[in-house]
Amino acid sequence: MKLEFMGYHQAKAHDSDAYFCNREDLSLSNTQTIKVLVKTPSTTGRKILALIRAQALLGSTLHIYEAPTVTDDGTELIIYNKNRGGNKTAVTKIYHTPTATGGTLLKTLLLGDNNVIGDDKMDELLLAKNTDYLIVLTSNNAANKGMVEVDLVEA
Repeated sequence: MKLEFMGYHQAKAHDSDAYFCNREDLSLSNTQTIKVLVKTPSTTGRKILALIRAQALLGSTLHIYEAPTVTDDGTELIIYNKNRGGNKTAVTKIYHTPTATGGTLLKTLLLGDNNVIGDDKMDELLLAKNTDYLIVLTSNNAANKGMVEVDLVEA
């Protein structure tokens, strides 16, 4: 008999409590950004764990801010349940192309440089209730490609 262990994210996917969405841009110019806004609800009894992943073909910088100033949420992204047979929906809302600035800088991640082709970085945060989080991927090169993915566990 073979004993296998399941990770937390995988176990929550089986319980239909794990979700994902992403935003990509395949034609980023120098200093152009991909912005994603994560809005946590105030009424949930759930804890919200976010795994934030960024990829870029060429050098880029990822910044994660807490409590930015938001004047427009942007366009809501579709958040998919990882259990494709599950019927739960995420209580967290995620948007792309928001009008938002500032906040408390929680993390800066550097992706590649001019001599590296392709890079991938991840960070995990337990999000506060009723709080906005701004994720900004900034291209440091012309003719770049980038992607921001947010995996959520709501438990």
